[in-house]
Order: sequence, then C-alpha cells, then structure tokens
Amino acid sequence: MAAAAGQPVFTRASSGLSAYDRVDFSAKPRFETYADATAGLVIVRHFGLDAPGSAKTVSPGSGDEWDALLFNAGTTGRFEGRIAGRFFQRQLIGPRVMFAPCGADIEIEAPAATPTLNFYFARDRLAAMTEGRELPPMFATRSARLGQLMEIIEREMRSPGFASTLLIEGVSRVIGTILADPADALAPEPLRIHLSPSRLRRTLEFIESDLDQAITLADMARVAGLSPFHFARMFKLTTGETPYRYVRARRLDRARTLLAKTSLPLAEIALACGFANQSHFTVAFGRLIGLSPGQYRRKVAG
Repeated sequence: MAAAAGQPVFTRASSGLSAYDRVDFSAKPRFETYADATAGLVIVRHFGLDAPGSAKTVSPGSGDEWDALLFNAGTTGRFEGRIAGRFFQRQLIGPRVMFAPCGADIEIEAPAATPTLNFYFARDRLAAMTEGRELPPMFATRSARLGQLMEIIEREMRSPGFASTLLIEGVSRVIGTILADPADALAPEPLRIHLSPSRLRRTLEFIESDLDQAITLADMARVAGLSPFHFARMFKLTTGETPYRYVRARRLDRARTLLAKTSLPLAEIALACGFANQSHFTVAFGRLIGLSPGQYRRKVAG
C-alpha cells in the first residue's frame, strides 16, 4: 500500500481470515488463528510485529462485518489511537481491553512487540446474545475479567471439549453482557423465573436425541420457545446447571456407557458423542476423567 512521505508503508497478514487480513500493519505481523463457523467467531493470537520500537495498526470501518474485541495482557509502554473517531491514550499497565463495534474504524500506535488476543464476532452475533442491546466502543479499559473470559474461549477452540459450542456461546453471552453494561453482569438472576415442566421436558428430550450433533444454544432455545438470552438463564435456574455443563455431562455419560458396554471403535464413539474426530475426543475425555478412552475401557472391563 502506497504511503505519503514520512508515513509507514503498510502490509497485511495472509491468514485466510478476512477480519484479520483486512487490517493494515506497519510491519509484518506474527500470529496464530482459530475459527468456529457455528459460533460465528474468529480468534487471532497476535504476537506482535517484526519491527523495533513502536508500530501502527489501522483497520477501516467501512464494509466491516465483524465486532472486534482486543485484549492485551499487560505489555508496558504507551498505547494510543482512535476507535470510532474518538482519541484515547493509555499506559500499558495491567490488562487492557478494546472493543470496536461493526463499522467502527480502528487506528492504534503501540510498541511493536505488543501481543494481543483478538476476537472477531460476526455481525449481530453479540447483539443477538444480549437482546439487541447497544454495544458501545471500549477504549483500552482495564478488565482482567474480560481477558479471562476470552482466554477460556481460546483454550476451548484450541482443544474442544464435550460441549464446546455451548461453552463458547455461553461465555460469549457473558462477554456481550459486560460490553453492553458492566454493572448488569453482576446483577442477581431473577429467581422467580423458571422453565415450565413441559418446556424443560421438550428441551431435555431434544438434547438426548441430538447428543451426536453440534447442539447450539439457539437450537435449545427454539425447542423451549424462548430467546437464547432468556433460555440460558432460565435453564440454569431450573436445573441448577448451565446448558453447557448439562450437555457436557450427558455426552460424558454416553461415552462412559459406550466404552464400558460396547466394543465400538473409539472413532465411532467420538462421533456418537458429538466430536469431529477421535483425537479431539481422546484429549477431552482424558482431561475430564484422567484416563484415555482406551485406558478407561480396559479398567472397567476388569
């Protein structure tokens, strides 16, 4: 990209993820990427730029189809720029989070070695999780909690568990709630609201019949006849478990049963428990049980 005298010459990444590849960097970026089409989320672990001193990042808002949430875990130095036309300047002391809604321009100047965890949510995904509430920009605000939530999602996308989609959706909903109104995220749940017996029965029957599928919060809410936002809260109040923990437990129970009572190959058991492949199933099972599926099968077989 051509530049005026005294201005940096920009380059772009070639990650294959449009949300990141449209960003202009004043030096070559170093990164890792993850994407989950079901969750409508692209994650980039940005390790910094190959340049000394400070560096510049520019992302035009026009035509953008993503909400951008960026987390810096505490690199020191001066951090300044504009989001949605508003200037900010910060010292990088402690965790900092920035948020740029769809269509907002971003311009940042920071130490070139500054690493960030970048989340790109598909247009309207966060808004749908928060009942269409407005999500204003966030200007390098201190928020260790948002950073922790982002790290949870990144770990799950790197190494999927027994209910990854629901975990990602559930944590994303908390992130959206905090972005819309940080105080609301700490408000107590409305204890008087629960799922009716008929809605709960339909939901649980749906879960049992689709344990081998990618169950989403929207699927469960549709069966219950509620919005995803209200369903998630009401399900937990009624069952004592989040949708994620309930589905994870049911899939784990199915895995244990199939390992103990059948001779099905591990690859088939993985598919029956909602995993894309045996490798992800093996890692997730071992993380929860402390034994590999093969070790567990030999142990229960006597």
